[in-house]
Amino acid sequence: MGFSATSPVIDTNVKNLHPFFPDLSTKEFADASRLDGSVTPERMKQALLFSMAEINRELKIVKFPLPILPAMTLADYDLAYLTNNVFLYKTAIWNEARAKLTEHYRDFDSTSDSTKRGDLLTPQIDAYRRDVRHAINLILGNDDPDDSGFMVVELI
Repeated sequence: MGFSATSPVIDTNVKNLHPFFPDLSTKEFADASRLDGSVTPERMKQALLFSMAEINRELKIVKFPLPILPAMTLADYDLAYLTNNVFLYKTAIWNEARAKLTEHYRDFDSTSDSTKRGDLLTPQIDAYRRDVRHAINLILGNDDPDDSGFMVVELI
């Protein structure tokens, strides 16, 4: 029998605020983000709901290149037109939620050591946010680096 300092993640369904987009699961989010039980399901759900509201707001102006039928969901759209927008949507939500959780947990301790550790997390948070932007751009159809506003910069 082994000792585990963290409890397993409890699966909680997170109902999407918009019926077009898929519902999410705290267990699926924890597995994809490699989170253990140290982050409570309530905190995960809060981060997912906030991220969902933010991403849904950005995507409400989406003009999909192919027609959307009245009762269609994003998963139906993927099946009908062989796209992977559900994966990209979840990637955007999970990365935004992960950035929020990392920001909240880095200020948990107020010692000088924690300040240094918090500063070390800034590039990681920036990487999560960059992945959010990339996933949203791909959903919006901006997948051509020469045409979408992506920029390649060479540092000298």
